[in-house]
Amino acid sequence: MTTKRLIFKTADLGANVRISLSFAPPKVLLPVHDPLFSWKTFDIPATGVFETTIVWSSRLAFCAPKFEENFVPIKAGQGTVLIGNPPTPIFTSPVPLPGVDTVQVLNQTSSPTDIGLGYIVDGVVFPAAVWREVGKNFLLVAEMEPVLRAYVDDQDVAPIIQNTGAPRPIWEQNLLSLGPNTLITITVDGRGGYMATQYSIKAKDAMITDTRSMLTRASTKPQVFKAEIAFEDAEAASRDAMYLCKTLSAHGYTVDCIGKADGTEISMVVVVPFDGSCRDAERCLMAAMEETSSVAMQAIDIKGHIGEVLLQEESESGFSWWLPIHPCDREWGWAN
Repeated sequence: MTTKRLIFKTADLGANVRISLSFAPPKVLLPVHDPLFSWKTFDIPATGVFETTIVWSSRLAFCAPKFEENFVPIKAGQGTVLIGNPPTPIFTSPVPLPGVDTVQVLNQTSSPTDIGLGYIVDGVVFPAAVWREVGKNFLLVAEMEPVLRAYVDDQDVAPIIQNTGAPRPIWEQNLLSLGPNTLITITVDGRGGYMATQYSIKAKDAMITDTRSMLTRASTKPQVFKAEIAFEDAEAASRDAMYLCKTLSAHGYTVDCIGKADGTEISMVVVVPFDGSCRDAERCLMAAMEETSSVAMQAIDIKGHIGEVLLQEESESGFSWWLPIHPCDREWGWAN
């Protein structure tokens, strides 16, 4: 059995938000009646730091959706039979099906009935997919792949469903590809919507102690590092600026460079990643500059630098308010 822990964290989203977690519909001979059936949901308050942990287990089970305690564990290559009369039918013990890699259930109750397929966590089944009114003597064959998606429930979901058939998830991942513990932060993007960022963590304890302060500082208040860089000549600027950008990008930074009129200077804007600081960005830049200078023997100098943290952004007007943070400030990252 495989178990995964998903730790969702956020802070000060500015609105009450409900997150729905739904699995990609399994491959079946009968279409899923509710393609957006929520496996788990949780509500995030508009202000404050929020954290919740979702545990997933790879143990599959067929169940009666209205009676989650009525279930039978099942593995790929096994089948079961649903017998008795609704509303409390029972599942027979699964039997192996040679040459089959799906899970199967045969409805032999007296009438059509709902059947669910879900995952067992702490002795309780949480349905991941539900088929409504499965007909009498119908054999339901399913192949479940644990691709989990996170959706934001708000007024924008309805028109998205109408236009595209389904809302767009802010996060999607096959759980089998994740490590034992995964941190997922939810923040407001530049368009007033929501975005999720995934981080692998080695241990839950390390995540708790390290990320709470980072969320309030970096996740909900993005930081950028800006530098004015002078080169010996225009040729060096054209050649070495590309190397600096590639080096920073390789370390997880998003970089934008703007050349000055005479071609000997560039203005560099570096978006600081979730777990970084302006100090880290400058150190990475200086290390790349030293390496470039030692190889090309060209003089490179940082004429000026500054950090900025986003305090407020209005999606409708496009206005944003950034507060400068200098090397002497605590939020730059230097120890006092």
